[in-house]
Amino acid sequence: MKNIFVGIIAFLFLTLSALAQQSLPSDVVFKIKREAFQNSQIDELAFYLTDFAGPRLAGSKLAERAEIWTKEKFEQMGLSNARIEYAADFPRGGWDNKKTYVAMTEP
Repeated sequence: MKNIFVGIIAFLFLTLSALAQQSLPSDVVFKIKREAFQNSQIDELAFYLTDFAGPRLAGSKLAERAEIWTKEKFEQMGLSNARIEYAADFPRGGWDNKKTYVAMTEP
């Protein structure tokens, strides 16, 4: 009896999951691909976040600058509810790295 019940549940699950999948119309797929290939801003965004903003440790000044830039960029893209949400408060000033030193001893 238990095997029949499990079989019925599995059959219903597979049937409903097959019905839930739908394909997009080809014109919608074409518009998505055209937007991705012709109007992509990924190069500019990736450059800013990796090369310009640099390391963004939690609570650092660079992280704050990147958060502000991202919020402004979202607003430029047309998002109406862009905001910065802080996960934790850093009462001791965060993680700014003042100096980094590397000494190469061998090639």
